[in-house]
Formats: sequence, structure tokens, C-alpha cells
Amino acid sequence: MSDGPTTHRAARDHARALGGQKLLVSSPQGRFHYEALLGDASHVTLASVEAYGEHLFYAFEGGQTVHVKLGTASRFSQHASPPPAAHESTRWRLVGDSVTLDVEAPAACDLIGSQDRLTMLARLGPDPLRSDADPERFFAHAARSRCAVANALRDQKVIAGVSEVDGARVLQALGIKVSTPLRAIPRVSIEQLWSALVDGSAVEARGCSANERTEA
Repeated sequence: MSDGPTTHRAARDHARALGGQKLLVSSPQGRFHYEALLGDASHVTLASVEAYGEHLFYAFEGGQTVHVKLGTASRFSQHASPPPAAHESTRWRLVGDSVTLDVEAPAACDLIGSQDRLTMLARLGPDPLRSDADPERFFAHAARSRCAVANALRDQKVIAGVSEVDGARVLQALGIKVSTPLRAIPRVSIEQLWSALVDGSAVEARGCSANERTEA
């Protein structure tokens, strides 16, 4: 599955490569019905790309948003424009001035409304990589949860975007056993856990991703 650093890195890179451009969009695989995104136009302008936990939101001028969530077989492929023939697993292709982005085998790729996005985000816990994250939501959950801390960190309703590897690494660094009930951990240690996830995930988000590849 994707994790927070992967999606935040993708959001940054995709916005940098395609933001503000009129894009030609298609679904080579035929499984993404994007026609409502275009309306009467042949191209659509990408306004922004937002990451929240394992989710990506591509916002277009005119108010339309495409939600993408990666899965175990998912991949972003980036090509020079004009691009080569699409891979058979390409659900969504965005052709820009000099860069083409392919979204291959996503777990989700859907055109959604603004209320759909808000409903989706309301089900998620705070994302440590977002500047608007509210750690008090995580602290409040920790104070009452009997769940083992390792399991809690994998629960997107508790905290969004923490991979199993990152969670285990941070717990080991802090000397917290993975089986410790969340509410048994002192508040000061919970705050240290949050800070470590923020700092560690930020470093990961600046690196390279196994879910992304660039092709000439």
C-alpha cells in the first residue's frame, strides 16, 4: 500500500510538473470515466494536487476533483510528451506540455465532488506531514484506546499515512514495545511519538519512491 511520504512526494512532484497547464486527459484502460471532468472542452487545467495520508486529490479549474489511492500493484509513470503508447494497466493519463503522467493500477481513481472529499477526510485521523494537522486528535484517541500501539499506527482512522515500517522504526527508536496498549503510554511519550513521525516522515517524503518511475 502507499504511505504518507509516497503520496506527499507525488503531490509535490506532480504539481510541479503539471500544475497550471491545460492537460489532455484520457483513460487508456477505459476504466476511469473522466468525461464529466472535461465538459465541453478537450483539455482541463490542473489547479493543485493535495496529499492526505494515503490519498491524493487532483483539483482542476472549474471545481472538479479526481481522487487517487494507490494499491500494492500501483505505480506512477512519467514520460516526456508526446508520450509512448500507454501500458495496459494505465487507468489515467495526463498529457502536459513537456511531461506526461500515467497512473497505473490504482486502488481508486474517481471523479468526486467537494462534499465527497470532505466526507472522506472526516473519516481519517490527522496526517503528520500536513501543516494543518491537529495532533490533539491523536493524543485524545491515545488516551482512551486499548489497541496495541503498532496496530493503532496502521489504523488510518487514528493517524493517516504511517507505514508499518515507519511505525516500527519510530517505536523502536523510542523504546516502546509494539504490543503496548496506546492508552498505557504516558502523554509525554505520545507527544514524542507524534514528533518523531512528523520528522521521520518529512525526511522520507523528500526521497525517492518505489511507486514512481520516470521514463524518457
